[in-house]
Amino acid sequence: MMAKITMQEIAEIAGVSKTAVSYAFNYPDRISKETLQKILKIAEELDFIPDPIARSMSTGIIGIIGVLVPHPLPEMLANPGFTIVLEGLGEALKEDKASLMLVPPLEGSLTRAVANASVDAFVAYDLKESRAVAQILQARRIPFVTVDTDPIQDISGVLADDISSAEQMMKLVLEKGHKNIVIIALEPLEAVEEISYRGTVHRRMMGFERALGAHQDPISMRVRSCKCTQKDAGLLFRELWQDHERPTAIVTMSDVIAMGVISEALQMGLRVPQDLAVTGFDDIPGASYFHPPLTSIYQDHYEKGRVAGDLLLKSRDSLLDKAQFVHFKTELVIRKSL
Repeated sequence: MMAKITMQEIAEIAGVSKTAVSYAFNYPDRISKETLQKILKIAEELDFIPDPIARSMSTGIIGIIGVLVPHPLPEMLANPGFTIVLEGLGEALKEDKASLMLVPPLEGSLTRAVANASVDAFVAYDLKESRAVAQILQARRIPFVTVDTDPIQDISGVLADDISSAEQMMKLVLEKGHKNIVIIALEPLEAVEEISYRGTVHRRMMGFERALGAHQDPISMRVRSCKCTQKDAGLLFRELWQDHERPTAIVTMSDVIAMGVISEALQMGLRVPQDLAVTGFDDIPGASYFHPPLTSIYQDHYEKGRVAGDLLLKSRDSLLDKAQFVHFKTELVIRKSL
């Protein structure tokens, strides 16, 4: 086996300093084009590949931006809204040299994931343990921004108006005359059972409860939750429909969950919305041509990701005088599922 070529050996062959070789791979704009081409040509001839671990140790830069997510990756990637946020984030970061890395809970713990992730910066998505996570990030002195997370003092972020949009949705459901309503929240289930909602679930529940609280007529309302997948939503709906008190309307916190409910209801021979009304949230691609088209809440996921990425780069590069928090408007989109 051939011995591994080192930067020092390339420097000696090229007749330049080791620092110049390092610049060629890390900061090519710091040396002349002639020197850069000479170094890269020698490196190619010798099959030299820089060691990223050694490079991060010498520069103090890992080259990775972590995206901290609250659920296991299969659940996160099953949600088109989240993948569109990633698309917008990628657009903001495309001129930067950093790569993106998804960071799910480690052994069920977000704080443990944050403590162990080797990244230069974080985008924290839908944080529920925001205070604990923020303390660890600040202790590590890692720049970060939040997406769909309650504001944290001195931290930049972006947030959709979940509260007023959820209130609008529930008002519409009540105006349609529904009196037996089931809300399907996003997990964690234990938070729903304890009525101690957090993060996005908390904000959307606040909106639903505002509308219900202002309604004069008696209403039967139950809260259940499931993973944000069509399969889990379908299984939950079958369970709900076997109950003696069948809902006339199911108000969900996710289009994915709404689609799972509708698909299962149609398979069971039910008509939507005649036998069962269903609403979604997020207005993901596909909501408008689902059968029936889904009543939902539109928000610009792409722009949220793009703005979050821009804020992160400015925060990382110390270009912000103070934290900026951007609120995104939402829009109630009425279609045929309600």
